[in-house]
Formats: sequence, C-alpha cells, structure tokens
Amino acid sequence: MSNMALLWKVFDDSAEPPRFLEPNYVFEPVVGKVVVDLFTTRSCGTYDGEAQRVREVAGEFGDSVVLREYSADDPKVRDEYGLCRGIFINGKAVGWGGPAPRHSLREEIEKVRQQITPDG
Repeated sequence: MSNMALLWKVFDDSAEPPRFLEPNYVFEPVVGKVVVDLFTTRSCGTYDGEAQRVREVAGEFGDSVVLREYSADDPKVRDEYGLCRGIFINGKAVGWGGPAPRHSLREEIEKVRQQITPDG
C-alpha cells in the first residue's frame, strides 16, 4: 500500500479532484543517434539552469545527439506523458538527486554513444 496522499479542499463545486500523474513515457529511438528527452516545468526551481545545461552538453556532441524537449507546463504534454520533470538518455531515466551535473551528463551520453558507434 502506498503512503502517498493528495490533500485538497473544495472551494467551488466545479473543482475537480487532484490526481497523481501516471508516467506514460515510451522511448522512440532515432537510428544511429543518442536521444535525450528532456521534460521540464517552470514550477521547478532548477528548471532554467538544468535545461540550459542539458542543451549545452547535448550540443557538444553535434549531430550524434538528438535533443527533444517537452514542456510539462502544457497540460496536453503533462497528460500524454504523465511527467513533469525528467531526463532520459535513449529511454533510460537519469538523475543525480539534484540538478544534472555537466560531467555526469557527458559521461551518460558518451556511454550510450559508444554503444551505438563503438569507433566513436
């Protein structure tokens, strides 16, 4: 049994109850490329710095990396993927317990790149 709860108070009869998001992310590969899927939301205090860091590091790899960005501020995106925040490298969620460090992003991307193109 889960110990998570959503608390809310109805101020208006038209209010809809809150719900937990259910992740529905499915990785869509690009042949011969490392794909970085970045889910962001402006409500996250580390959004700007982390998103910029991911863009810069992905850009260091040129056309061997495809960066796809998704804004969970858009309710359609949030509902479709069930995510507000996340970094996925070739479908694998990566995280460091805080904003993504540049060197760790590079290492993760390079590891996948070497698997795709061993001559690298």
